[in-house]
Amino acid sequence: MSSVLPASFSDLGMPAALMRAVADLGFENPSAIQAQAVPALLAGRDIVGVAQTGTGKTAAFGLPLLAAVDPSLGAVQAVVLTPTRELAMQVADAIQSFATHLPGLTVIPVYGGSPFLPQQRALQRGAQVVVGTPGRVIDHLERRTLVMDQVRFLVLDEADEMLRMGFAEDVDKILSRAPQQRQVALFSATMPPAIRRVAETHLNDPLEITVARQSSTVTSVRQTYAVVPFRHKVGALSRVLPSARPTRRSSSSAPAAQRKRSARLSSRRASRPRTSPVTSPRASARRSSTASVRVPSTSSSPPMSRRVASTSTASAWS
Repeated sequence: MSSVLPASFSDLGMPAALMRAVADLGFENPSAIQAQAVPALLAGRDIVGVAQTGTGKTAAFGLPLLAAVDPSLGAVQAVVLTPTRELAMQVADAIQSFATHLPGLTVIPVYGGSPFLPQQRALQRGAQVVVGTPGRVIDHLERRTLVMDQVRFLVLDEADEMLRMGFAEDVDKILSRAPQQRQVALFSATMPPAIRRVAETHLNDPLEITVARQSSTVTSVRQTYAVVPFRHKVGALSRVLPSARPTRRSSSSAPAAQRKRSARLSSRRASRPRTSPVTSPRASARRSSTASVRVPSTSSSPPMSRRVASTSTASAWS
Protein backbone atom coordinates (compact mmCIF):
# COMPACT_ATOMS: atom_id res chain seq x y z
CA MET A 1 0.00 0.00 0.00
CA SER A 2 1.08 3.57 -0.65
CA SER A 3 2.38 5.59 2.28
CA VAL A 4 0.27 8.55 1.16
CA LEU A 5 -3.17 8.32 2.79
CA PRO A 6 -6.31 9.21 0.82
CA ALA A 7 -7.37 12.81 1.43
CA SER A 8 -11.11 12.31 0.86
CA PHE A 9 -13.69 9.54 0.79
CA SER A 10 -13.83 9.77 -2.99
CA ASP A 11 -10.25 8.44 -3.05
CA LEU A 12 -11.17 5.26 -1.15
CA GLY A 13 -12.82 3.53 -4.10
CA MET A 14 -16.22 2.91 -2.50
CA PRO A 15 -19.39 2.18 -4.50
CA ALA A 16 -21.57 5.13 -5.53
CA ALA A 17 -24.40 4.17 -3.13
CA LEU A 18 -22.05 4.31 -0.17
CA MET A 19 -20.55 7.59 -1.37
CA ARG A 20 -24.03 9.12 -1.39
CA ALA A 21 -24.64 7.89 2.15
CA VAL A 22 -21.31 9.36 3.27
CA ALA A 23 -22.24 12.70 1.69
CA ASP A 24 -25.67 12.63 3.36
CA LEU A 25 -24.04 12.07 6.75
CA GLY A 26 -21.73 15.04 6.22
CA PHE A 27 -18.47 13.07 6.20
CA GLU A 28 -15.76 14.91 4.30
CA ASN A 29 -12.32 13.52 5.10
CA PRO A 30 -11.62 10.00 6.35
CA SER A 31 -9.92 9.46 9.67
CA ALA A 32 -6.58 7.70 9.85
CA ILE A 33 -8.09 4.27 10.56
CA GLN A 34 -10.66 4.74 7.77
CA ALA A 35 -8.08 5.88 5.24
CA GLN A 36 -6.02 2.73 5.85
CA ALA A 37 -8.66 0.09 6.63
CA VAL A 38 -11.29 0.84 3.97
CA PRO A 39 -9.02 0.32 0.90
CA ALA A 40 -7.55 -2.85 2.40
CA LEU A 41 -10.97 -4.31 3.19
CA LEU A 42 -12.33 -3.33 -0.23
CA ALA A 43 -9.37 -5.21 -1.73
CA GLY A 44 -10.40 -8.35 0.18
CA ARG A 45 -7.66 -8.32 2.83
CA ASP A 46 -8.09 -9.47 6.41
CA ILE A 47 -7.00 -6.75 8.80
CA VAL A 48 -6.11 -6.26 12.45
CA GLY A 49 -6.88 -2.69 13.45
CA VAL A 50 -5.39 -1.37 16.68
CA ALA A 51 -7.41 1.75 17.39
CA GLN A 52 -9.08 3.35 20.36
CA THR A 53 -12.77 4.13 20.63
CA GLY A 54 -13.61 7.39 18.89
CA THR A 55 -11.22 7.02 15.95
CA GLY A 56 -13.98 6.21 13.43
CA LYS A 57 -13.50 2.46 13.25
CA THR A 58 -17.24 1.73 12.88
CA ALA A 59 -17.23 3.36 9.46
CA ALA A 60 -13.83 1.79 8.78
CA PHE A 61 -15.40 -1.68 8.77
CA GLY A 62 -19.06 -0.79 8.21
CA LEU A 63 -18.62 0.74 4.76
CA PRO A 64 -16.53 -2.14 3.30
CA LEU A 65 -18.90 -4.62 4.93
CA LEU A 66 -21.84 -3.13 3.03
CA ALA A 67 -19.82 -3.16 -0.18
CA ALA A 68 -19.40 -6.93 0.23
CA VAL A 69 -23.10 -7.62 0.87
CA ASP A 70 -25.69 -8.39 -1.80
CA PRO A 71 -29.03 -6.77 -0.79
CA SER A 72 -30.97 -8.99 -3.19
CA LEU A 73 -29.92 -12.09 -1.23
CA GLY A 74 -32.03 -12.52 1.90
CA ALA A 75 -29.49 -14.65 3.80
CA VAL A 76 -27.15 -13.39 6.50
CA GLN A 77 -23.90 -12.39 4.80
CA ALA A 78 -22.11 -10.35 7.49
CA VAL A 79 -21.80 -10.76 11.25
CA VAL A 80 -20.39 -8.17 13.65
CA LEU A 81 -19.53 -9.24 17.20
CA THR A 82 -19.47 -6.67 20.01
CA PRO A 83 -18.86 -7.12 23.74
CA THR A 84 -21.98 -5.30 25.01
CA ARG A 85 -25.59 -4.81 23.99
CA GLU A 86 -25.15 -1.02 24.00
CA LEU A 87 -22.35 -1.24 21.47
CA ALA A 88 -24.34 -3.74 19.38
CA MET A 89 -27.25 -1.31 19.09
CA GLN A 90 -24.90 1.58 18.34
CA VAL A 91 -23.05 -0.30 15.60
CA ALA A 92 -26.29 -1.59 14.08
CA ASP A 93 -27.69 1.94 13.90
CA ALA A 94 -24.48 3.22 12.29
CA ILE A 95 -24.40 0.49 9.64
CA GLN A 96 -28.08 1.05 8.88
CA SER A 97 -27.36 4.76 8.37
CA PHE A 98 -24.63 3.84 5.87
CA ALA A 99 -27.12 1.65 3.96
CA THR A 100 -29.74 4.33 3.23
CA HIS A 101 -29.13 4.02 -0.52
CA LEU A 102 -29.07 0.22 -0.51
CA PRO A 103 -32.75 -0.75 -0.82
CA GLY A 104 -33.70 -4.08 0.65
CA LEU A 105 -30.76 -4.27 3.06
CA THR A 106 -31.64 -5.05 6.67
CA VAL A 107 -29.46 -4.85 9.79
CA ILE A 108 -30.61 -6.69 12.93
CA PRO A 109 -29.05 -6.37 16.40
CA VAL A 110 -29.21 -9.45 18.65
CA TYR A 111 -28.13 -9.32 22.28
CA GLY A 112 -28.88 -10.78 25.67
CA GLY A 113 -31.14 -9.21 28.25
CA SER A 114 -34.00 -8.88 25.75
CA PRO A 115 -36.71 -11.32 24.57
CA PHE A 116 -35.48 -14.00 22.21
CA LEU A 117 -38.67 -14.41 20.16
CA PRO A 118 -38.72 -10.93 18.51
CA GLN A 119 -35.12 -11.43 17.40
CA GLN A 120 -35.99 -14.86 16.04
CA ARG A 121 -38.89 -13.45 14.04
CA ALA A 122 -36.73 -10.65 12.66
CA LEU A 123 -34.14 -13.18 11.49
CA GLN A 124 -36.84 -15.32 9.90
CA ARG A 125 -38.08 -12.32 7.91
CA GLY A 126 -34.60 -12.01 6.43
CA ALA A 127 -31.52 -9.91 7.14
CA GLN A 128 -28.18 -9.45 5.46
CA VAL A 129 -26.25 -8.07 8.47
CA VAL A 130 -26.38 -9.25 12.08
CA VAL A 131 -24.74 -7.31 14.90
CA GLY A 132 -24.71 -9.03 18.26
CA THR A 133 -23.03 -10.11 21.44
CA PRO A 134 -21.24 -13.49 21.36
CA GLY A 135 -23.54 -15.17 23.87
CA ARG A 136 -26.76 -14.33 22.05
CA VAL A 137 -25.26 -15.15 18.66
CA ILE A 138 -24.35 -18.59 20.03
CA ASP A 139 -27.95 -19.03 21.24
CA HIS A 140 -29.29 -18.31 17.75
CA LEU A 141 -26.74 -20.63 16.15
CA GLU A 142 -27.63 -23.51 18.46
CA ARG A 143 -31.35 -23.05 17.81
CA ARG A 144 -30.74 -22.73 14.06
CA THR A 145 -32.46 -19.36 13.99
CA LEU A 146 -29.19 -17.92 12.66
CA VAL A 147 -27.49 -19.68 9.76
CA MET A 148 -23.99 -18.62 8.73
CA ASP A 149 -23.66 -20.67 5.54
CA GLN A 150 -23.67 -17.52 3.37
CA VAL A 151 -21.52 -15.34 5.65
CA ARG A 152 -18.68 -13.68 3.76
CA PHE A 153 -17.68 -10.88 6.16
CA LEU A 154 -16.95 -11.09 9.89
CA VAL A 155 -15.98 -8.28 12.28
CA LEU A 156 -14.69 -8.49 15.85
CA ASP A 157 -15.21 -5.06 17.37
CA GLU A 158 -13.39 -4.32 20.62
CA ALA A 159 -11.96 -7.82 20.63
CA ASP A 160 -9.82 -7.24 23.70
CA GLU A 161 -12.91 -6.29 25.69
CA MET A 162 -14.75 -9.42 24.53
CA LEU A 163 -11.92 -11.65 25.66
CA ARG A 164 -11.65 -9.79 28.96
CA MET A 165 -15.35 -10.46 29.58
CA GLY A 166 -14.86 -14.20 29.04
CA PHE A 167 -16.16 -14.59 25.48
CA ALA A 168 -13.01 -16.26 24.10
CA GLU A 169 -14.64 -19.69 23.62
CA ASP A 170 -17.78 -18.17 22.11
CA VAL A 171 -15.71 -16.15 19.63
CA ASP A 172 -13.77 -19.25 18.60
CA LYS A 173 -16.99 -21.19 18.15
CA ILE A 174 -18.64 -18.49 16.03
CA LEU A 175 -15.60 -18.07 13.79
CA SER A 176 -15.39 -21.84 13.37
CA ARG A 177 -19.03 -21.96 12.20
CA ALA A 178 -18.36 -19.47 9.38
CA PRO A 179 -17.32 -20.66 5.90
CA GLN A 180 -13.60 -20.88 5.16
CA GLN A 181 -13.95 -18.43 2.29
CA ARG A 182 -14.67 -15.31 4.32
CA GLN A 183 -13.11 -11.98 5.20
CA VAL A 184 -12.35 -11.03 8.81
CA ALA A 185 -11.67 -7.62 10.37
CA LEU A 186 -10.48 -7.56 13.96
CA PHE A 187 -10.43 -4.28 15.88
CA SER A 188 -8.94 -3.89 19.32
CA ALA A 189 -7.64 -1.09 21.51
CA THR A 190 -4.71 -3.27 22.62
CA MET A 191 -2.90 -6.33 21.29
CA PRO A 192 -2.41 -8.80 24.15
CA PRO A 193 -1.21 -12.34 23.37
CA ALA A 194 -4.79 -13.68 23.39
CA ILE A 195 -5.79 -11.31 20.59
CA ARG A 196 -2.74 -12.29 18.55
CA ARG A 197 -3.69 -15.95 18.99
CA VAL A 198 -7.17 -15.23 17.62
CA ALA A 199 -5.65 -13.38 14.66
CA GLU A 200 -3.21 -16.18 13.92
CA THR A 201 -5.94 -18.83 14.18
CA HIS A 202 -8.84 -17.26 12.31
CA LEU A 203 -7.38 -14.55 10.02
CA ASN A 204 -5.63 -15.10 6.71
CA ASP A 205 -2.40 -13.13 6.38
CA PRO A 206 -3.90 -10.05 8.08
CA LEU A 207 -2.68 -6.52 7.50
CA GLU A 208 -1.99 -4.85 10.86
CA ILE A 209 -2.98 -1.20 11.11
CA THR A 210 -2.10 0.77 14.22
CA VAL A 211 -3.60 4.19 14.81
CA ALA A 212 -2.99 6.27 17.91
CA ARG A 213 -5.80 8.57 18.97
CA GLN A 214 -4.73 12.19 19.12
CA SER A 215 -5.13 13.46 22.66
CA SER A 216 -6.35 16.97 23.30
CA THR A 217 -5.33 18.81 26.46
CA VAL A 218 -7.19 21.83 27.78
CA THR A 219 -4.67 24.60 28.37
CA SER A 220 -6.62 26.01 31.32
CA VAL A 221 -6.29 22.77 33.30
CA ARG A 222 -3.08 22.08 35.19
CA GLN A 223 -2.38 18.36 35.21
CA THR A 224 -0.08 16.68 37.72
CA TYR A 225 0.58 13.10 38.71
CA ALA A 226 2.52 11.16 41.31
CA VAL A 227 3.94 7.65 41.12
CA VAL A 228 3.16 5.75 44.34
CA PRO A 229 3.03 2.06 45.27
CA PHE A 230 -0.37 0.45 44.92
CA ARG A 231 -0.81 -0.04 48.66
CA HIS A 232 -0.31 3.69 49.27
CA LYS A 233 -2.70 4.98 46.59
CA VAL A 234 -5.66 5.58 48.91
CA GLY A 235 -3.54 7.36 51.49
CA ALA A 236 -1.86 9.52 48.88
CA LEU A 237 -5.19 10.41 47.31
CA SER A 238 -6.67 11.37 50.70
CA ARG A 239 -3.80 13.83 51.19
CA VAL A 240 -4.04 15.28 47.69
CA LEU A 241 -7.81 15.87 47.52
CA PRO A 242 -8.05 18.45 50.37
CA SER A 243 -5.34 20.58 48.77
CA ALA A 244 -7.04 20.33 45.38
CA ARG A 245 -10.36 21.80 46.50
CA PRO A 246 -11.32 24.87 44.48
CA THR A 247 -11.12 28.20 46.28
CA ARG A 248 -14.34 30.03 46.99
CA ARG A 249 -15.20 32.66 44.46
CA SER A 250 -15.05 36.28 45.46
CA SER A 251 -18.07 38.51 45.04
CA SER A 252 -16.48 40.18 42.04
CA SER A 253 -16.28 36.84 40.18
CA ALA A 254 -19.92 35.87 40.81
CA PRO A 255 -22.16 35.80 37.74
CA ALA A 256 -23.85 39.07 36.89
CA ALA A 257 -27.33 37.53 37.08
CA GLN A 258 -26.65 36.27 40.60
CA ARG A 259 -25.44 39.70 41.73
CA LYS A 260 -28.56 41.38 40.25
CA ARG A 261 -30.80 38.86 41.98
CA SER A 262 -29.12 39.48 45.32
CA ALA A 263 -29.47 43.24 44.83
CA ARG A 264 -33.20 42.93 44.11
CA LEU A 265 -33.76 40.82 47.21
CA SER A 266 -31.85 43.31 49.34
CA SER A 267 -33.87 46.25 48.03
CA ARG A 268 -37.13 44.38 48.66
CA ARG A 269 -36.15 43.67 52.24
CA ALA A 270 -35.15 47.28 52.77
CA SER A 271 -38.48 48.61 51.41
CA ARG A 272 -40.65 46.41 53.63
CA PRO A 273 -42.10 48.17 56.73
CA ARG A 274 -40.63 46.64 59.85
CA THR A 275 -43.26 46.09 62.59
CA SER A 276 -41.90 45.17 65.95
CA PRO A 277 -43.90 42.53 67.81
CA VAL A 278 -43.64 44.66 70.97
CA THR A 279 -45.33 47.68 69.33
CA SER A 280 -48.02 45.71 67.47
CA PRO A 281 -51.46 47.04 68.55
CA ARG A 282 -53.12 43.63 68.38
CA ALA A 283 -50.35 42.00 70.40
CA SER A 284 -50.57 44.76 72.99
CA ALA A 285 -54.35 44.39 73.22
CA ARG A 286 -54.01 40.67 73.73
CA ARG A 287 -51.43 41.11 76.44
CA SER A 288 -53.55 43.70 78.22
CA SER A 289 -56.69 41.58 78.05
CA THR A 290 -55.14 38.49 79.65
CA ALA A 291 -54.28 37.87 83.22
CA SER A 292 -52.51 35.20 85.20
CA VAL A 293 -54.73 33.82 87.94
CA ARG A 294 -54.26 31.07 90.45
CA VAL A 295 -56.83 28.27 90.04
CA PRO A 296 -57.31 26.16 93.11
CA SER A 297 -56.79 22.45 92.53
CA THR A 298 -59.39 19.98 93.74
CA SER A 299 -56.96 17.09 93.72
CA SER A 300 -54.00 16.42 95.95
CA SER A 301 -51.55 17.63 93.32
CA PRO A 302 -49.95 21.03 93.79
CA PRO A 303 -51.84 24.04 92.41
CA MET A 304 -51.35 25.00 88.74
CA SER A 305 -50.93 28.44 87.30
CA ARG A 306 -53.15 28.84 84.23
CA ARG A 307 -53.47 31.67 81.78
CA VAL A 308 -57.20 32.50 81.47
CA ALA A 309 -58.67 34.93 78.96
CA SER A 310 -60.76 37.71 80.52
CA THR A 311 -64.30 38.58 79.54
CA SER A 312 -63.13 41.43 77.34
CA THR A 313 -61.18 39.02 75.15
CA ALA A 314 -64.17 36.67 74.83
CA SER A 315 -66.48 39.51 73.79
CA ALA A 316 -63.99 40.72 71.18
CA TRP A 317 -64.08 37.35 69.28
CA SER A 318 -67.80 36.66 69.80
